Amino acid sequence: MTDTLSGTVRWLGLGVGLLCMSVSGYELFHLPLWSYWPIAFFLGLWMTYIFLTRWKYVRETAQIARATLSGVLLALAFPSPGITPLIFVAFIPLFLVTRDLYGRPGEGRRVFFYAFHAYYLWNALSTFWVMNTAFVAGLTAIGLNSLFMACVYWLAFQTQKRLTGGILPWLVIPAYWTTFEWLHLHWDLAWPWLNLGNYFAAHPAWVQWYAYTGAFGGALWIWVANILGYVMWTARNDEDRRGFRIAATWFVIVLFVPLTIGLVQYNRYTETGKPIQVAVVQPNFEPHYEKFTIPDEEQLQRFLRLGRSVLTDSTDYLIFPETSFGPFPSNFLEDQPVIDSLQALVDGHPQLHLLTGLSSYMIYTAENKPAGDFDQYGDKFVAQENSAWQFTAHEPPSKYLKSIFVPGAELFPFKRFLPFLRPIVKKLGGAMGDWGHQEHPTAFHGQASNVGPVICYESIFGQYDIGYVLDGAQWLAVMTNDGWWDDTPGHRQHAALARLRAIELRKDVVRSANMGWCSFINQRGDIEVVNNYGEEAAARQTIYANDTVTYYARIGDFIARIALLISGLAAIVAVTAKYRKKDQV
Repeated sequence: MTDTLSGTVRWLGLGVGLLCMSVSGYELFHLPLWSYWPIAFFLGLWMTYIFLTRWKYVRETAQIARATLSGVLLALAFPSPGITPLIFVAFIPLFLVTRDLYGRPGEGRRVFFYAFHAYYLWNALSTFWVMNTAFVAGLTAIGLNSLFMACVYWLAFQTQKRLTGGILPWLVIPAYWTTFEWLHLHWDLAWPWLNLGNYFAAHPAWVQWYAYTGAFGGALWIWVANILGYVMWTARNDEDRRGFRIAATWFVIVLFVPLTIGLVQYNRYTETGKPIQVAVVQPNFEPHYEKFTIPDEEQLQRFLRLGRSVLTDSTDYLIFPETSFGPFPSNFLEDQPVIDSLQALVDGHPQLHLLTGLSSYMIYTAENKPAGDFDQYGDKFVAQENSAWQFTAHEPPSKYLKSIFVPGAELFPFKRFLPFLRPIVKKLGGAMGDWGHQEHPTAFHGQASNVGPVICYESIFGQYDIGYVLDGAQWLAVMTNDGWWDDTPGHRQHAALARLRAIELRKDVVRSANMGWCSFINQRGDIEVVNNYGEEAAARQTIYANDTVTYYARIGDFIARIALLISGLAAIVAVTAKYRKKDQV
């Protein structure tokens, strides 16, 4: 590429980036709901940055093209659009980048940049809708997640350089990545939406063996296929082609054996358990401008109208979405007119259990306040709660507290170590105080069955959801508000991920979602959606409540624990190898 042509391409790319960012930024500033506009903003922002400050990397056209291809393939394979087979080759272009950079000056910086480029595209194209919740939250989520992924890939590259021979170097990237995904389920910045095992949410028939391995089994499948595909690609020009034939054979085996097992299990599996009749409601209150401004008494009329339209004398459960009403004080709940109306509804249907999400809070005095950073009003302390309640005829309601919180919106990450950020977080509308929570998930026990009340974000945490089953849950009820993301893939992805929980635990899953999809998911992961986005609805269906405890429910994320062990071993071997080389010099 001549200097003149190079300069022209650079300024053209910079101009396109600035144009995308300017037009989309204008729309974000003026539109009440942003839909798909964040995609243009994210891409324009990144193009502006790399064409302005990282042109020397962009000029390496083969490497930037390969990294871009990996990022696009990863996005295309994720549910919605969900061209799932692409995930089995999506990492190969990035592997080729790493191979070509090995031993070159600045190899570490280059590997990090191209990995970040690929992962930024993946995050921005797959989860751009996060910005519809809040501008800063979207930028932070996409940026940090891309950074974490690039760091993991860079660490794997640095480790592999110091390992020679054997199988251990091939285990490094799957082990490091799986360890990262496991960590992403268990810390203050938990954001496991793009964990690799989630890719099969669009095709649950392929992964019926998740009942044994959990979603980490799918991640292992993806990594082994990509590594074999890379070996096959790099050996394609060998003279004897023996390496190619071996890799191709194993690639086909690895691809089709798990797929065949899953399909056989899918076709042979039969729903088990006691039949019960469950109804769901989608009230369709837009959360940004409508849901939290309309009085509860007015919203209640729509809930009751929709609920009564599907109730029969045989209906065992009626489910309303997350934060349907409130905020109400949990320790004075019986004084609320809305609560009286809900109790009257179930009192008129003695067989009925009503599950609803509430925005609630607990009032404490200094003497009975639990440990935590709660808002203080005079001599009282208030713990905010995102809660689920079960109302049963002529009985006091039961409460469950959401215990996995969305970073930023509900949780100030690492606030003990970052107290100086409190003013910024408060100004941006983030959570400051601790929320009321439970140490372990619990089921609602009732005369019809026992149900696990899963609140929104909790439905993507397989290990956590095991707790409901261990407490006796025979099926799961997901109560969520999916209207924060506008009509984008966000609500469809959220519904799809619940299909994996149904397989892992072999439990029917019923979703009541404000604005999003209300749906019924059977124990094989088949989903029946009862409404379009933004369409108020009510539906009723018979599901099955069972006492099955799957192998995954008994043993949990054992693959992640093995990956953690391998990661530690690889890191130790790599560090000792480095010092051995120094001693030899």
